[in-house]
Amino acid sequence: MQNDRRFGALKPSRAVFGRKQRVADGFDRDALHIVGEKAAAGTDFEPVRSVIERVYPDSYVSFAQAQQRHTELVAKVNAEVCNMGGDNVMWTPICAEACEPGDFSSYLLEDLLMDPFLKWNMLYFANDEKTAFLFDTLVYDEKYVSSFSDEMLSVILESNKTWEKAKEQYFKTGDSVKLLNHRDYIRISLAKITADIEKRLFAGKKNHLQHLFAPKKD
Repeated sequence: MQNDRRFGALKPSRAVFGRKQRVADGFDRDALHIVGEKAAAGTDFEPVRSVIERVYPDSYVSFAQAQQRHTELVAKVNAEVCNMGGDNVMWTPICAEACEPGDFSSYLLEDLLMDPFLKWNMLYFANDEKTAFLFDTLVYDEKYVSSFSDEMLSVILESNKTWEKAKEQYFKTGDSVKLLNHRDYIRISLAKITADIEKRLFAGKKNHLQHLFAPKKD
């Protein structure tokens, strides 16, 4: 198995990256957020970040916090899996670019409040046949993720374009409700893409490993 990249802090968790980071056609990293920032400078309307923080207080998570939270979650799940007779899980992001520090992850964390280390952007696999049998899932293979990574990257990039247009409209009208509705639409759309990927990838499997990483209800 070849791993092009690993996050140093997450090596014990067996992070897997089957492909090197690439830039999609037409993807200009410097273009992220610029439209909204320029528009904000010329209006009297509340900044987008302020609107989001006001409506969703205490929801912002920094990249470092998100990464650390995922490290702790994987360690907890690994302990549970090992106690049940399995081996440490293999985890890999569907869109690796989303799990790199920079404008890409900032767009997700700050504008959408979507943690790229959570289940919507992560796939979890067994490390061996025994664990795969115990949890009725798949043993990791690079081809599983590489077939979906471009799909998710394309969707995220397209969502950013529509988000920038929504911000432009907000700075013309001040309609924050419409802006936040569009934000919610993007979040739901990304979650649906992940659900569809899981359905196709794990067809015929109960995939109990993935369930262990699902958000817990209080």
